[in-house]
Amino acid sequence: MLMRRKQTPRARFLNALRGVLPSVLLGAQMGLLGGAAAAATATAETELAGWLPPSNTVREILLASPALQAARSRRSAQGFQAEAIRAGAAETSLRSSLQLRRSRDRQEPFVEPVIAIERPIRAWGKEALDANLAAQTLAAAQIEYADVVHEASRELLKHWFGHLRALIARQNAAAALTAAAQLQQLARIRLQRGELARLDVLLAEAETQRAEANVHSAEGQLKGAESALRRLYPGLSPVDQVAGSALPVLALDGVALVPEFLEKNHELNWRRADAQRLRLLGQRFERDRLPDPIVGLYAASERSGAEQLTGISLQVPIAGATRTANARAALAQAQSAAENLARLEQELTAGFEARWAELNNRSKAAANLAAAADKQARSAASVRRAFAQGEFSTAQVIQTERQAAELRTQSQLEQLEVVALLAQLQLDLHQIWDFDD
Repeated sequence: MLMRRKQTPRARFLNALRGVLPSVLLGAQMGLLGGAAAAATATAETELAGWLPPSNTVREILLASPALQAARSRRSAQGFQAEAIRAGAAETSLRSSLQLRRSRDRQEPFVEPVIAIERPIRAWGKEALDANLAAQTLAAAQIEYADVVHEASRELLKHWFGHLRALIARQNAAAALTAAAQLQQLARIRLQRGELARLDVLLAEAETQRAEANVHSAEGQLKGAESALRRLYPGLSPVDQVAGSALPVLALDGVALVPEFLEKNHELNWRRADAQRLRLLGQRFERDRLPDPIVGLYAASERSGAEQLTGISLQVPIAGATRTANARAALAQAQSAAENLARLEQELTAGFEARWAELNNRSKAAANLAAAADKQARSAASVRRAFAQGEFSTAQVIQTERQAAELRTQSQLEQLEVVALLAQLQLDLHQIWDFDD
């Protein structure tokens, strides 16, 4: 009969986390239904602190990333575009001419220079429209930048949980290899006692080799995930262990959070801002059908300086069909953008509610799998003890332990998916990693 192994510090740590996780995740779920946004953010970040990298580290890494640097440059460029819109396209022109006047009573011609300064005037309320259009352009640029930050956070979250999935697979493959090696040793002992056939030992050896192959495969996937994490996010250190635990049955109402989600959704807010910008642009093009007068000041010298002239000039361009077509096109684009808003809001609402329903159902599935994995683990341990005492065949032990290992892996991965879904929802509600300001 095998002696019970002394728990390692790592095993004690994992067991401690198994006892803590249910209350952690339940608190995280209920935190989404909490009151003030600031309190919810602090609560969410605290509750998921054991699963996510530190918020300050993530902020530094993301803000220093090439994607965010490019986004800041784009926001700066859009700021300059807004300044150009506010200033207007009108430019001051300097016009000069020189003419020679010939007279019958004079042999030499008179030299008569003319110089004029001219500038279009934004009339008909166009300057106020340009100011509003510039402000709306800046608002849309800020929302677009915030969306890039948010999407970068989502991408980091995806890579982080991909790394954790690979880590779980590697940990469980290593545990299966340890169990297979122990079974192989037991089979050899029983062979020496004459209780097993040589075929049983070969089965145990084959199981060990299969477990070794799984370890190599899982190790390769983990190394790839760690390499991607380090390359894409310099300064973000992968973890070397993942805590797992059964989850409580959760009953949450995601419908109550839909207004908050829609209010903070960057894509929807950007579409709103862009629709407003297009409306203002349409109004601006419509106002352009009224041409801007060009006012000028000029000075002229006639008869070689004998006569000096000063005056004011006024030009009024005659608008053509192009301005009318531009105005109609801009208004049509604004109408299209406004109509697409309703469709996008429906899609986002349906997607959010679907993810919330998935979170609830996967939480229940994770709880069921955790219970099943625990029972299967106890069954495998009983079969292992009975095998050491001369009962059961090697094939029966292999089958039982393989089922236990598969259930353990499936349970931990399902639990991780619940945490990943919860983190994504909290990120979309700006309750974690709110770096958009």
